[in-house]
Amino acid sequence: MIAPSSRSIGIAQERAGPVAPAALPIADTTGAGDCLAGWFLACRARGLGPEAALNDAVTAATLSCGSVGAQAGYPLPQDVDTCKGRETT
Repeated sequence: MIAPSSRSIGIAQERAGPVAPAALPIADTTGAGDCLAGWFLACRARGLGPEAALNDAVTAATLSCGSVGAQAGYPLPQDVDTCKGRETT
């Protein structure tokens, strides 16, 4: 976001590059874009940088394609951690 006035705060320099999705089976892509956007914003709100946030969001969106339907496929945080080989809490 680029601030239109001096009273606003903007972020103009942070960028994320391309992220390859995990090689997982795809059953249905319904809701994958919403999942990606939501995960990205949630990760940024938790303080992750844009590249790490996008990486987790792509993993979550790819996992969401493993089930038929939108809501049934949305992964939990521990699902993303497991897919990425991170320890879950």
